[in-house]
Parts: sequence; structure tokens; C-alpha cells
Amino acid sequence: MATFRNPDDERHLVIQLTARALTLEFVAQHIPEQIVEILGFSEEDYVRYQQMLAEFSMKLGLNEDSRR
Repeated sequence: MATFRNPDDERHLVIQLTARALTLEFVAQHIPEQIVEILGFSEEDYVRYQQMLAEFSMKLGLNEDSRR
């Protein structure tokens, strides 16, 4: 990650992903598809299980909001 001040407005900090981070972002975007393929789920099953896991995590206090 690279950061620098916006030359037009020094109050703004601009954050840019590095080439490595962009590569990781590209690779990571395929992870859900790979999970579906490996587990043999349909996309509908994957979405349903993902929603169930999010609800379960929230009930256990493991969601992102509870960590702040």
C-alpha cells in the first residue's frame, strides 16, 4: 500500500494498492468459486450457507461489528 497527500488538497490522504496487493486481490476474487467447486455446492447452496454462517457468527458475537 502506498500513501501520499492529494496535491490539490493536502487534507486528503490518497491510498493506493501496490502491484502485489492488486495481484492478491485478483487471485482472491476466485476463492468463492473454488470453494463451491471443491465442496460440490451449487451457487445457491453456497450463498445460503454463507448467509447461515453470517447469522450464526452474529449470534455468537463473531461478526465484524462486535470486534470494534
